[in-house]
Amino acid sequence: MNIMNVDKTKLFLWGFLVVVCFFFVSFFSGTTSPFYNNSYTTDSSVYMMLGRAVVEGKLPYVDIWELKGPAIFYIEAFGYWLTYSKLGIFMIQVICLYITFYFVYRTFRIEFSIGKSILLVFFSCLSLCLNYQDGNLIEEYTLPLIAPSIFLLYKWSKCPLRNNIPRHNPYYAALYGIVLGFSLMTRLTDALGICAAVMVIAIYLIIKGQWNNLLQNVFAYLCGFVSVVIPFCLYFYAKGALYEMWYGTFIFNLSYTAESSTGGISDLSSFRGFLVAFFNSYTLFFIGLITILFNKNRRLAGTMWMAMGAFLFAWFINSNGYAHYGMLAMPCLCLIINELYLLERETYAIKQIFAKTVLAIYMLIIVFFGTWISFTQYQKRHNPFKEYTLFTEILSKIPSQDRDKFIAYNISPIIYEIGDLYPCYKYGGSQDWLMGMSKEQYGRIYEEFLTCRAKWILVANPNDKFCVNISPILYTHYKPAYRWDGYVLYNLKD
Repeated sequence: MNIMNVDKTKLFLWGFLVVVCFFFVSFFSGTTSPFYNNSYTTDSSVYMMLGRAVVEGKLPYVDIWELKGPAIFYIEAFGYWLTYSKLGIFMIQVICLYITFYFVYRTFRIEFSIGKSILLVFFSCLSLCLNYQDGNLIEEYTLPLIAPSIFLLYKWSKCPLRNNIPRHNPYYAALYGIVLGFSLMTRLTDALGICAAVMVIAIYLIIKGQWNNLLQNVFAYLCGFVSVVIPFCLYFYAKGALYEMWYGTFIFNLSYTAESSTGGISDLSSFRGFLVAFFNSYTLFFIGLITILFNKNRRLAGTMWMAMGAFLFAWFINSNGYAHYGMLAMPCLCLIINELYLLERETYAIKQIFAKTVLAIYMLIIVFFGTWISFTQYQKRHNPFKEYTLFTEILSKIPSQDRDKFIAYNISPIIYEIGDLYPCYKYGGSQDWLMGMSKEQYGRIYEEFLTCRAKWILVANPNDKFCVNISPILYTHYKPAYRWDGYVLYNLKD
């Protein structure tokens, strides 16, 4: 295509989105942005460490264990391979956010002008601020699949009939299947919203007796699903680690999900934070209900949005209160705003006033909290990780020839990223928590420490109850070498 023939509006849109995404990730992704130093979070550090490990020939779940699906590790590995630094991961984040915002724009564009749709993309940035916790999280890499799925769901909801016959495009279903497959290979619960909409569509086709179209969609859905899952299965099978992959990806997470809770909602402040972080999910539920009640032409759409909001919020309230999970609902603001806009165009004045009022309140809440959180997070990112200096000092005590014989016990895996090293055992952090999840995990971790391959073990609060699982090994085979406030570095006895 001759670039001179490309519509100038499209060129402006592409350039605008690139600039917005670059500055957003630069400003908010403290862990990967080239403009911040010594900013770390636990999840991002684990992902980057595993990405480095894959590039250097290590195998997830066998050499280093983590309870996420393998896709995130290989995304990180690709980013690290591009530049051999966090800059490559930063570039992938910008591309993912570009795809997300492009389909957010496309969804708004169904109802609004180009100018209003661009302004609403800015608004979407503020909404994303409610949940964007220093970047490089699984949700960022899932959103480029969630956003086009929501675009297709909304597009279909505008015209579910073809030649007066209910029909759903199987190609859309293939994308929904890819969402489920990718979520299984990262975090399965991330697909809940899309799965809820798929359930409604399936029930709709059954009620309408469209069995052929239903079977076409089921087949396409399964094709999309296996296109993501099978390559990972074949890869780990070839490596002789298929069970280890499934254990870390799915089996262990059944216990983890069962143990999840509302996570720390103990006072008014934490409850307020919970309501803000998951604002879009329960708002979508209520907008779906409003659509069913007041817009008879959109009742099927309202049912889908209610199901999506209910499934998402049900998971969020049982997800340990991690605010970044709420990123998955960010594209849902397109549905919220579009449905209120459609209701506003109704002929009844009371419906118009109601829709305008709800829309104004919704947007004011997003603008206020999005702006407030943006400034507070900005101040936080300019303060280095509080234990950076201490961890650097601790690691300096380990001889260079022993850096591959070090393990941190019950300590944030951030220490490995600071030291640019790997744990010498595959269970590199949160060992007591992992041991408490199942007897199988307890045995695996205890046996590793029993080998005494680690010459150096860093322990937090060694006299605390959280060290009880390995205390017999520690006191029998190791001796305290260095002490800091709250930390003891043990050395293997001669």
